[in-house]
Amino acid sequence: MGVKKRTNFEKVIFGDTSSALIDKVIFPTLVVPINFKTIKTNLVAYAWDGKTSEVSQLNPLTQILSKGDKLMAINITHHDKLAIKNAGSLKSALNKKFQDVEINLIQKMGLDEKNAFQKQLSDLNPDLQVVFAHHYSFW
Repeated sequence: MGVKKRTNFEKVIFGDTSSALIDKVIFPTLVVPINFKTIKTNLVAYAWDGKTSEVSQLNPLTQILSKGDKLMAINITHHDKLAIKNAGSLKSALNKKFQDVEINLIQKMGLDEKNAFQKQLSDLNPDLQVVFAHHYSFW
C-alpha cells in the first residue's frame, strides 16, 4: 500500500492509503513489503491491546508459524487492571492455538504507548509484526 509523508512506525501502519482503508476494508489484510520473496518467521510480535483474551483474529498465523517459531504478545499500558487480569487467559489461549510455537507475553508500563511499543519492537526485531485494528486507541 502506498505510503507518503510518514516516518518509522507510521510509515508501515499509518500511510495515507492505509489510513484511508482502515475504516473501509471489511476483511483482514496482510500488507507485505515490496520485493518480499517468502514468509520465513522466527519471531512474530503481536500488539495485544489487553482488552480481551480472544485470539481468533490470529487465525491467519496458523498458516505462517511453524514448529520452533516464537510468538511474542506485547501490551503497553499505564496500569490497566483489565490488561493485567487478561494476561494469563491470553497466554493460555495462545498456547492452545499455537501448540508448537513458543509463546511469550511482555507487559510494559508506559504513558506513551506508541513510543514504548516502537522501542519494544526495535529491541525484539521481529520478522513480522501483527497489529489488529481497534478504533479506541492507537492500536
